[in-house]
Amino acid sequence: LSEREPGRAFTVVLGPGDVVSELAVIQVVDPDRLTVRIDGELSRRLPVELMTIGSLPSGYGYVTAPEARPDSIRVTGPARYFPDRPLVRTAPLDLARLEGAGELTLPLLAPDSHLLLEVPEVKVAYSVGLLAERTLADVPVRALAADGLEVGVSPARVDVLVRGVADSLLALSPARVRVTVAATGLAPG
Repeated sequence: LSEREPGRAFTVVLGPGDVVSELAVIQVVDPDRLTVRIDGELSRRLPVELMTIGSLPSGYGYVTAPEARPDSIRVTGPARYFPDRPLVRTAPLDLARLEGAGELTLPLLAPDSHLLLEVPEVKVAYSVGLLAERTLADVPVRALAADGLEVGVSPARVDVLVRGVADSLLALSPARVRVTVAATGLAPG
């Protein structure tokens, strides 16, 4: 096969000279022909998709969402076994078991058993925390309008109820929150 290129299937007729044996080979009986297809080998970098099951425990949210590292790996194998939507999935991560911050290791699942993965597993970093609510008082309201228009808003300041991870809410100030009203396309009045 060293003279053959990858591509379409071809037929090889077998004869006594194709058999390696210490005995005298008289004839290849059945089958005496083989259909052979040489597939080109590909090596591609494919994205890693983090698979999850379940949901975070009630009252918890993400400080940082789980993220697989590396986010892509090299996959090598016969071209015909690469899927139409090529990616490598992780074993499922059970969100109900996440607490605090940490890192864990998940095995990778090859898109096909004929494909070889550069690495067998990835690290997944995560951080979850308790959810809380906080009211930010006296946040200014801004109107978004086309150039040349003057737009007034009433009331000019509002209170905003926000929900998120408790630690993040403690650091949030009213200056980091904006309330905007789209006024484009409105007629004067």
